[in-house]
Amino acid sequence: MPSILVKEFSAIATQSGTKKLTLIKNQKNKKPYHPSTDYYKGFREKIVTIFKHKQQLNELTKLADKLSDDNKKNNYNILAKKFVLWANGKNISWHEPLRNIYLSNQTEIICNPELNVAIDGKKHIIKLYFSVKEPMTRERANYICYLMQSSIDINDVVYAVLDINTRKMFTFSGDLQIFSIAVESEIAWFERAWQQL
Repeated sequence: MPSILVKEFSAIATQSGTKKLTLIKNQKNKKPYHPSTDYYKGFREKIVTIFKHKQQLNELTKLADKLSDDNKKNNYNILAKKFVLWANGKNISWHEPLRNIYLSNQTEIICNPELNVAIDGKKHIIKLYFSVKEPMTRERANYICYLMQSSIDINDVVYAVLDINTRKMFTFSGDLQIFSIAVESEIAWFERAWQQL
């Protein structure tokens, strides 16, 4: 059974041709997860720690100082400043993160939002997007938001993707019924390619 993270599935779903096939092949041949290869692990965990333990936002900007890799230090610095700018002035309260699996046919898509927070009194379930070089797109965010909403399935919650670098928060835009057909079509295509690659 193919198992894939929602972020990776959204990247595949929004590509076409040989690039789409290359992404599927890379997923199929991917090595098991290891923390040492998770580029943004420290950054992601620090954001969670700040809200969970009610720490100061500027703790995030100190994280890069501990890194020896100059490129990583630079990326962490950029994202830390952008995240602090986004969060400043918002009343954000923490709840335990929620995650679930969107199961369709033989494929499981792991929906793993990092933040389950109330922002100025409104509940949000947020998937964080960290890339400095490749901005999140509306189309890709729609896949992530739709899959999180369908799998976690809690009413009266805003499902969102936060592109930290651009400080833009995306929510689902479109017709849910029509989009469900697009998602299932992408999954069917993904499974056929997975079997053949």
